[in-house]
Amino acid sequence: MKIRGEVKAQSPGCKIVLVVDENTEKKLADKVRQAKKDGLIDNFIYGSVSSTYLSAVIDAL
Repeated sequence: MKIRGEVKAQSPGCKIVLVVDENTEKKLADKVRQAKKDGLIDNFIYGSVSSTYLSAVIDAL
């Protein structure tokens, strides 16, 4: 989140999307979900999604 703050300070319009492995990093995945709810990031993607889905999410930003 420190890097996120620095990026947003330099480029306020930059979209922040995090990729997290919800299977091996459950606590981290919870924190990432909360960051989305709190408006700190624009979106998150679970690492287990297909590359097609990942591309579609990025394209939609």
